[in-house]
Amino acid sequence: MCVVVCLWCLRVHHGCICLMEFAKITLIVLCACLFCGVLFSFLYDWYKDREWRRNNPDEHDIMNRKIKDDFTK
Repeated sequence: MCVVVCLWCLRVHHGCICLMEFAKITLIVLCACLFCGVLFSFLYDWYKDREWRRNNPDEHDIMNRKIKDDFTK
């Protein structure tokens, strides 16, 4: 895809402007890939956490349980 964009830039424009446009497009594509990777990571963690809570309801609810006090009689 980058090769096609670069060839298009060379055909339409000549000189340094083409390199700047190619650099901008490359930066946009890299940022989009990075954003998609971070978004995928968050969504995957959310999904796995939801599945774990569904499969282990007792372990998930451990923070809401009352702690038995060993010192009371």
